[in-house]
Amino acid sequence: MKNLLFLLFPVLLFPSCDPCANVNCGPGTCDGEGNCQCPDGYSGDRCQYYDPCHNVTCLNGGNCVDGRCQCPTGYTGTNCQIALTPKTMVIEKVVVRAYPRARQNGKGWDALYPGSSDAADLVAEVKKDGISKGYSFYITNCLANQDYHLTMNPKVFYQPVNGKCEIMLHDYDSASSIEFIGGYYFYPLEYTKSFPSIITLYNDNTWHKIRMDVHVTWLF
Repeated sequence: MKNLLFLLFPVLLFPSCDPCANVNCGPGTCDGEGNCQCPDGYSGDRCQYYDPCHNVTCLNGGNCVDGRCQCPTGYTGTNCQIALTPKTMVIEKVVVRAYPRARQNGKGWDALYPGSSDAADLVAEVKKDGISKGYSFYITNCLANQDYHLTMNPKVFYQPVNGKCEIMLHDYDSASSIEFIGGYYFYPLEYTKSFPSIITLYNDNTWHKIRMDVHVTWLF
């Protein structure tokens, strides 16, 4: 009778000693101690979780979400590999960080006008290839060690984005009298790989040492 039981129920009498016998690792393998070793892209104690972004490479600052690349402004394509060319650069304001407190001859900007302050009344102008595209609101009696937000009136839609963009800073005396202080120029196409929202302009080799941030938005 005992021999008959042995023949009928060998597994019950002598259970398996293999720790991996009842371990299902899915796409992974059992390491011989009952633990699952998961392939790349899988995780979990039974390799039951898969990362859909495994082996997905998003270029130019893109981020993978649910297996697809979400591209930053200015890029498209499966892997954000295609750079777009913006149709328009919108200039919203110019923030003046520093400007000369006096002319090169040492005289204050408004010193020639009786009863006025020596401080300049700042206004910004945008030009495209030498042609004026608009002015900002002006701020009176500006000090040289403060920041001034010169909001364009209205916003300048710089289009197309080729050519030379000039940002000029003036002393506003009247509608018919605007005195040039200094400025810079840049080429917008040089920024169409990073598409910054702020373009900082400064050159220590200039006499005026104006420092300003140009706030822009790119339209595609």
